[in-house]
Amino acid sequence: MNNIQEQYNYYVHDLGDPRVKNWYMLAAPLPTLMRHRKPYKLTTLIRFYNLFQIISCTLLVHQLATPLSNPSYVWKCERFAYSRNPLALKRVSLSYYFYLIKVAEMVETVFFMMRKKNNQVSSLHVYHHVTTLITAWISGKYFSGGMVAFCMILNSFVHILMYSYYFLSSLGLHWQKYIAKWKPAITMLQMIQLITLVVHASQVLYFDDCNLPHIFFYFYAMNVTIIFFMFKNFFKENYFQNTLKKVS
Repeated sequence: MNNIQEQYNYYVHDLGDPRVKNWYMLAAPLPTLMRHRKPYKLTTLIRFYNLFQIISCTLLVHQLATPLSNPSYVWKCERFAYSRNPLALKRVSLSYYFYLIKVAEMVETVFFMMRKKNNQVSSLHVYHHVTTLITAWISGKYFSGGMVAFCMILNSFVHILMYSYYFLSSLGLHWQKYIAKWKPAITMLQMIQLITLVVHASQVLYFDDCNLPHIFFYFYAMNVTIIFFMFKNFFKENYFQNTLKKVS
């Protein structure tokens, strides 16, 4: 991420015409537009966004994981093929639906910028959202359905809890104080999710029925591992010391 910041500074600042360095709207792309504006509150918009995420993720989990919906999901390895039967085609649609949800999540960065919550546009936030979007695109483009559905189910379930927390938090200080104790648990749950995803995906290395390319697993496992350690550092910096004080 430091290298990305250095590249940004090089192309935006170092290569620019020094004569217009401080001219209005030419200093930098987005920050210049926001510099002299008061932060937007966006409270109502964010509430509706959180509700949208809760409902979307709930529908996706229901469609993939419940016996009454078609398709129901097999939790172990399932041989992947470009089948055109109704079951397979519906799973393709759900993979695409999952990808669109990840596209929608990119708007969160815009919310942070408009509210001038620049501290929340962290390396973890940017890397997590961008790489998750890329992974969702790859799986939707090449590996829709099959064992990839497990990732969509687990990730969407965690997001139901996460966006429920965000929605309650948007209702005001009373709710924020009431649910604050659950904030570390949300981060811990995300870390447990990441470990579970890698363990589940490792089936491709051991079972013939998992006919997904090994190279995709290595890319996926490496990316998830990086995100896990970023979450681990975030948890340590923000919650670990407070947890030790409470225990002692």
